[in-house]
Amino acid sequence: MLIFYRIGNHYIQLNSEGANKNNIISKHRFEKLKNREILFDKTLATILNEKNVDCLFYSVLKREHFISFIPLNIMRLFSSRHKDEISAEYQIQKFRADQKQILLKKITLQSCQLEKYLDYLNSYVFCDGFSLWSYNDRTKTFGCEISTFKKFESLVASDVPTLEEAITNSDKLIFKNLDTSNEMYEHLIEQGMRSVNRFVININDRYEYNLVVSFYSQFQDFQINSEVIQMLKNLIKNKYFEFIQGEWEKSEELSLKTAPDFTKEKLNNYLCDYCRKVTRVLNYQECAIFNVEGEDVKTLATSSDISLDYTADKELADDILSTYNRDIRLGITSRIAPDSEVDNEITHNLNMVPIKVRGEAYGVLVVRNKFRSVDGEKAYISPKAPHLYSIDQAAQVLGHTIDMFNIYEDISRKLEEQNNFNRVLMHEIRTPISKFTMAPEIIKKRITQESIEETTKEKILLQLDDIQVLGGRLKFLLTLIN
Repeated sequence: MLIFYRIGNHYIQLNSEGANKNNIISKHRFEKLKNREILFDKTLATILNEKNVDCLFYSVLKREHFISFIPLNIMRLFSSRHKDEISAEYQIQKFRADQKQILLKKITLQSCQLEKYLDYLNSYVFCDGFSLWSYNDRTKTFGCEISTFKKFESLVASDVPTLEEAITNSDKLIFKNLDTSNEMYEHLIEQGMRSVNRFVININDRYEYNLVVSFYSQFQDFQINSEVIQMLKNLIKNKYFEFIQGEWEKSEELSLKTAPDFTKEKLNNYLCDYCRKVTRVLNYQECAIFNVEGEDVKTLATSSDISLDYTADKELADDILSTYNRDIRLGITSRIAPDSEVDNEITHNLNMVPIKVRGEAYGVLVVRNKFRSVDGEKAYISPKAPHLYSIDQAAQVLGHTIDMFNIYEDISRKLEEQNNFNRVLMHEIRTPISKFTMAPEIIKKRITQESIEETTKEKILLQLDDIQVLGGRLKFLLTLIN
């Protein structure tokens, strides 16, 4: 029995091991066939583009999701084919269930990274390549997150105009055959691709990004059906949120590890320590903080003991100025390093994020060379949107912390001013108080020695007592100030 499972505009032949990807046939070859039609061997061989087939007669079983060719012999030519039809239906259902079970087993592994995850989905839909681009709604820029075709990671928006079409029609599935109208398609055709299925995943309800996902096929008119596309959207969206969650947890870790002790640390020392912890927690080779004075870029702090070499590059200094003055985040990839490359001297990628304190520009946070650890070695990678989210968070946390340093410094200064005032006040009050409290005693002794009328003397003494009480009160206030 020959069974072909329908995938969009094509059919793929099933065998004992599952699906034979080398035998994919356009649906147009089967369009004129009718259910339960009897075919001669030569007719079927022509349809399948085979030299010959095993049996003389075949019965056609045509259903929505598959088509089967059931061999018939002379004894069974006019007998019931019900059992064979049931068998074909069973094999199709089993194949579909097995495919989903295998896929779920692979993608639910804890160690399954996003690139491997997409590769499993790519195999599930019988495609030959994929790409995942992110689109920033705020900056209107595209970035290649992951792709089978590594050249994509170095392309810029002008090279990929077809992605704009996807964002404009974000609620639609875009299916088309490839042409040579842009650099992306030219590269795909060179790699043997002939068609693309593309769709947009909206995640800017929680973040400012949309994802543009593409699956490529070496066959023309290869189309994935809408039900499978919806399943792919849900799976990729959930995995991407898992990716974002991981970076969010790193941001939280960075916040906890960089909580300052305002009573012991100075801001300049704190900024250097912050840069070092950014590199350790978020996995970057280097980190630096820059300030701008007019048109001059000045280094405030770095993760190393010396300023980073790339600060001297005029073009990159201009990018730092743009980030500072225009309040935008810039990502620069000079070239993509192979996984095996660990050259620390090469700038593989840079990301610049503005630092704002109470809404005002303060400086620019720059990170250089994102990497992941592979068997204890650094493998440089192109930063993805969630990585950039954690850098944005790092810049925001730093802005709040700098504000707290400024507040603490302002409070400390005011307290010092108050203490100085108190010291002057105590000096100015202490001497008069001494005289104020001692003078009545002296006067009392003098008037008791003079001949003064008793009535007048009593009045003077009462007034002196009042003065002495006031002096005691002033002394008490001085004690409170101390």
